[in-house]
Amino acid sequence: MKKLNEKQIKRNLAFTVFMILFILSFFIFNPAWSKDHDQEKYCWISGENFHDFKDAIGKQCKTGDLIWVVSKGGTINGWNIEQTIGQYCSFQSEIVTGKRDDGSHYLQCILIDEKSRKRRVK
Repeated sequence: MKKLNEKQIKRNLAFTVFMILFILSFFIFNPAWSKDHDQEKYCWISGENFHDFKDAIGKQCKTGDLIWVVSKGGTINGWNIEQTIGQYCSFQSEIVTGKRDDGSHYLQCILIDEKSRKRRVK
């Protein structure tokens, strides 16, 4: 049996440590073991106005979901977009609005708890 020199021993040891850490990372970062593995990743809703969106968000979506709001074939006017963003979207992440090929509009953002955004009165 051939005796390994010091350089080969260090290389084999580094490789062994790397492989151990690599295998452990599968256990540590496994998404199936996360706290929120049963939560939805996104919540798709559609409607003709803010009130349709509000009802659908209340029934179908959870805090932290990516909400994907799509108008039903028509346009969403600025007021409906502003109301939805103001009451439901997290400002700490990106808020995306746009127009689809069929003429309908969409809004994408991360849902926060509506209670924290209720209008303040004096």
